[in-house]
Amino acid sequence: MAVTPQQVYQDLLNAGASTTEAGGILANAINESNINPEAVGDQGTSFGFVQEHGNYSYLVTGNAANDINSQIALLRSQGAISAASGTSISQAAGNFAANFEKCVGCQPGGAQYNSRVANAAKVQGWISGGNWPQTATDTSAGFTIPNPLNLLPGNIGQQITSGIADSFFGYILKALGLPSLKDSLERFALMVLGFVLVLVGLYLLTGGTSKGQPIQITTTSTPEETRTTRRVNAPGVKHTSTTVKGAESTTKKASKGIASEAIEAAAVA
Repeated sequence: MAVTPQQVYQDLLNAGASTTEAGGILANAINESNINPEAVGDQGTSFGFVQEHGNYSYLVTGNAANDINSQIALLRSQGAISAASGTSISQAAGNFAANFEKCVGCQPGGAQYNSRVANAAKVQGWISGGNWPQTATDTSAGFTIPNPLNLLPGNIGQQITSGIADSFFGYILKALGLPSLKDSLERFALMVLGFVLVLVGLYLLTGGTSKGQPIQITTTSTPEETRTTRRVNAPGVKHTSTTVKGAESTTKKASKGIASEAIEAAAVA
């Protein structure tokens, strides 16, 4: 069973960490593992929510509740909890990064150092507002509306909220004949993709553009003259010309105009 960031925070407090120390460690754990005690990284050489590097595979057994306690106990025996010292969570996050994690960029001014210090504001919001993410991987949640049930003692309010949400979404998915939210999203994505492919196919079958008559020729004749108006309608082209000639050259000029406009329209297309 997975553990939540709030549970990890509480376990750190139970192990003797102060609010500042626990917050600073969580700010680092976001970068290390998304606060996941079952995480294995660095090609199988780092383990747990703070990614202990070395022969620590025993820290990850598949039982998250037990594993987080073992991992926090190890931190305590290493004196690592005090590495997250400081007068604020952001300062504690920086000190833990520089003095315990010691990763590339974990020293002051480094990218990892700055990122973990920035995480402190998020953790501070969780602690002061009580709006904790529900899963270890949901650490990027933005603004949330305060839940009045969080005023209840312990985590009773959280359990009630979680139960209501699970029942509601479970009912909706069951009514739709879908096994899970993930499956629902995958099916929706396939439907959207199919719709897009149909639109592309229709576009290609119709030639890619809406085509009318590319050339319009209007001829009016009087005993004195023949007036020919030619209009070219093509994508990006609007051309109109009028030719006035004597009656004796009407046929010749009209034929020449049609050929010229046909070539022009073909070139534009």
